[in-house]
Amino acid sequence: MRFLGVWRVHVSLALLLGTKLYTANLGDSRAVLACTAADGALVAESLTFDHKPTVPAERARILAAGGRV
Repeated sequence: MRFLGVWRVHVSLALLLGTKLYTANLGDSRAVLACTAADGALVAESLTFDHKPTVPAERARILAAGGRV
């Protein structure tokens, strides 16, 4: 099999160990958890977030680690 062009990888992973849920994402993937609100409605709760330098907390993390933005 031969592939031409650009490779794009998008992965979301969730691992439940006991009562702890570990998540990871790669590329433009997102993971959400459907929760039931008090009124019975489903609410989406984000489990992953973007690691972009435009996000203040991510910018601070990069600079604290000696990186440049």
